[in-house]
Amino acid sequence: MERVVNHDGSILVWFESSLGSRKHFQLCYLNGVTLLTKDSEKLFGSITVRLVICYYEIVRQTKFIVLRGPSGSGKSTVAKELFKRATHRIALIEQDYYRFIFKPAGGGSKPNSSTINKMLKNDVLVALKDGYDVILEGILSVKSYEKVLDEIFAEHSGENYMFHFDISFEETIRRHATRKVREPGFGEEDMREWYSAAHRSNHELEQIIPETFSLQQTIQFIEEASSTQAT
Repeated sequence: MERVVNHDGSILVWFESSLGSRKHFQLCYLNGVTLLTKDSEKLFGSITVRLVICYYEIVRQTKFIVLRGPSGSGKSTVAKELFKRATHRIALIEQDYYRFIFKPAGGGSKPNSSTINKMLKNDVLVALKDGYDVILEGILSVKSYEKVLDEIFAEHSGENYMFHFDISFEETIRRHATRKVREPGFGEEDMREWYSAAHRSNHELEQIIPETFSLQQTIQFIEEASSTQAT
């Protein structure tokens, strides 16, 4: 049996019969259910099909990767680069997005907080259950998001990873100043106010990205830790 991973995350499986004839069918994922081409069982038999389904589920589990840390630490840059380099189906979910789709805007301790938590959790789990890897990035303060993240980890049967960008406030200001595009109304005072909420969680899954890491070192560290190296 040979297999090839397609760009959409599906797998093409080839079978060689004893007579030398070669037939194939494709496996895809939708809501955690494997979909087979119309004549798969007719060609190979239901037992073979079930074995291949089990083989695929062992080989490929979805990955949930959390990038958290202070504003200006480089989370967004790293998340977008990981997203660009991904070879499987993937969704990039940014915490900041949810802060600006409400009027009045904002999250944290504001009235939108409970709704944002529910929406974020739902969006992450829907993508994971539909067969996508997910990168979630944001400050994701322990106070506001610890419970949400633990609920996602508990419900996700695949692989879970969490990385914290351990960056000093002075360094976040320096990095923010080098950004080509800056969000309007987003400055040093805002970053100072948010910084204390971005401390380490000391969660058992959390791995630390030190300030001394370059962009490339950070990407390599995350890819190696989560086995998502581009091929």
